[in-house]
Amino acid sequence: MTGSLQKKNGKYYAVINIYQNGNRKQKWIDTGLAVKGNKTRAEKFLRDEISHYEAISGTVQSDTLLCDYARYWLESRKGKIDIVTYESYEKLLDSDICPYFKESKIKLNDVNVKTVQDYFDYKSKYGRKKDNTGLSASTLKKHKNVLSQVLKCAAKEGYIPSNPCQYVELPKADNMRRSFSRTSKQVPCCPLLRENDYILYCL
Repeated sequence: MTGSLQKKNGKYYAVINIYQNGNRKQKWIDTGLAVKGNKTRAEKFLRDEISHYEAISGTVQSDTLLCDYARYWLESRKGKIDIVTYESYEKLLDSDICPYFKESKIKLNDVNVKTVQDYFDYKSKYGRKKDNTGLSASTLKKHKNVLSQVLKCAAKEGYIPSNPCQYVELPKADNMRRSFSRTSKQVPCCPLLRENDYILYCL
């Protein structure tokens, strides 16, 4: 498999040549690296991506990295789901799931409830790249949906005993808490009540 580095809008992109049914298709991947001063890092990124795609294009093994298997799963869904859904899955894998599991070097046969729970615990605290804060409960549910599909496929194909996502606990959304206080300092919403009357307020 071959690839090249391309420059666009001041950033490096890794362009991978993928062959499907004898036809070449180019996949552009944002390296996140500015052109200035990052050529060596961009070249390493390209080599890593080529290795990943070579891995998923061959036979999957139980010691395949989870991030590689996730890409393999996504490719297997092509043509079976609509293009909008496919692109949303691809974006989520490329931006969050794959980078996390690639850095931690988690292999498919190492995946268990703890490794998956650790992912969601981390993302719930530090998932937002802009300000290093946690992702919302609704966003984490989207992550769980995709990762669960990946691991369900792995379990179905016999690479792992079961889908650990079914046992993962997501942090609950912050509920609006209703507290009541007795006060005479707030302006009552009812003009018929006197200022010194005790009123129950819903905060």
